[in-house]
Amino acid sequence: MTDVEKLHETIQKLRYENGQLQRFKQINQLLLHSMDAIMTSTHRSEVFARLFEVIGEILPCDQILIAHHNEEQSTVMPVCSSIGGRTFKPLRYTDLTSVFEETMNVVNVSLIPGWKTHLGDWLPDANSVLIHPISTSQAKYIWLISDRNIGAFSKQYEDIFVSFSAFVANTLSHFEQRSLILERESLLEERDRIEKSMMHQDKMAALGQLAAGVAHELNNPLGFINSNLSSLQDYLGGIREFV
Repeated sequence: MTDVEKLHETIQKLRYENGQLQRFKQINQLLLHSMDAIMTSTHRSEVFARLFEVIGEILPCDQILIAHHNEEQSTVMPVCSSIGGRTFKPLRYTDLTSVFEETMNVVNVSLIPGWKTHLGDWLPDANSVLIHPISTSQAKYIWLISDRNIGAFSKQYEDIFVSFSAFVANTLSHFEQRSLILERESLLEERDRIEKSMMHQDKMAALGQLAAGVAHELNNPLGFINSNLSSLQDYLGGIREFV
């Protein structure tokens, strides 16, 4: 190997290493910004919206969409999109199994049979799409990133997307657990409120019974007098015997 060839080989290695460093830098930026977005959000829709902003800064694309996979009903329904003001219809998961089951880098959607029929309404302007399934502790999602240009997503782009998706899945699981804890605390507070309300109602019922008893006696003065006269006669009889 000549000196020139060695120099070219060294340059190629440096370019590769530089590309790897850039990739790790992008991933770290995504992780940092995404952690901040998720930890400062209170609702799932807000989490996704913040994540879309982060992704758009690091991984340029035309549209980002997250769909929920309902296993019981075997449907897929978008829960959040980077393009607001749109309505979506649910799709049957069985019609899209070949597309949604694993990571897929679609270079040209026209090469996918039935794409326009099934996903044309979701991503009307898409020609290139990155697809990746995400599973959290509470739900399953399908993550889609699209671009109007054919072949828009390189292998490096795909690797960053997949790495970021794995992080998002783990982070969303923690967010869902936090939501469950808050829901549990809310239920406990509601239970305490109901128990206190029932105790108050029991006290009011007891007071009501007492008031009813007093009212009954007041409404029957003769009975009250007779009962007391009888006691008085017994008392006087005892005194006479003593005298």
